Amino acid sequence: MAEEYQREIAAFNKALPDPNTANSAADILLDQIKPRLPASGTISVLVASDVPLTVPTADATTNTNERDVVGNKTDAAVKTVGTTKSIIAYIKGVIGLLGAPAGVSHAADIAVIDSYHDVPTANATTDTVIRDVIGRKTDAAVTDVGTTKSLMAYLKGLIQELDQRKIAKVAIGQTTNGLTGTGWTSLLNITDKGVLTGVSQIYCPTGTANLFGGIKIIVDGITIMTDDCFTYAKYVNTYDPYVSGSNNLAFNHRFNTSLAVSHCHTGGDGTAVVYSKVAYTIDD
Repeated sequence: MAEEYQREIAAFNKALPDPNTANSAADILLDQIKPRLPASGTISVLVASDVPLTVPTADATTNTNERDVVGNKTDAAVKTVGTTKSIIAYIKGVIGLLGAPAGVSHAADIAVIDSYHDVPTANATTDTVIRDVIGRKTDAAVTDVGTTKSLMAYLKGLIQELDQRKIAKVAIGQTTNGLTGTGWTSLLNITDKGVLTGVSQIYCPTGTANLFGGIKIIVDGITIMTDDCFTYAKYVNTYDPYVSGSNNLAFNHRFNTSLAVSHCHTGGDGTAVVYSKVAYTIDD
């Protein structure tokens, strides 16, 4: 075995025949491999120009050799994908997107973002960032739709509207005002929150003429009803002149700050007694 190995070594040490037989070992070594070697003819004397491995210039846009794809350590960071930038440039861009480079602080930017998550002042009317729309736990309940209130305020108002735990109230009074123009007499004037549910009136004339009774309703400072002829008493004859009039009206009207109701004698040429009643509830 050793002798055969030595013979093979000796055979490889011999010069290859030239010219050689096609597709022989000599042909492969001399005619097919040799042309693929660099111009110097031997691998041992390769220079950088034969296989360019030096780094390209910074931010080079060439796309010829692998070094162009890898890039230069000083390539500028790139955050937009294109066709002329290196791997180094893109890696730097990714690092920039993930966080600040060493030595750079974004504390001020973070503080600004954090402030957007702080609750606004109670009942704020600003409408700049999402916290303004959400509101604060102490925002007052709102039942009238507008453009300056928060979700918290509307939610409280909705719960208040849906809450059926109310305290029923009734105000009853009478006025003996005389002729027309003597003015309104206050029947109810409260500062509170609740719901007006109805008004009723009985008009008892004492003269010999057609007479009228009136009702005025003011909710949250706004007059919602002024009726000078809410009730009507018709004079029939001298034998049976006292025909009383009556009327009632159902409501379901919320008041958030105040409710005021007045009544009066508003027509005819005689005196009368007007009996009026207001039904309402107060939020508990």
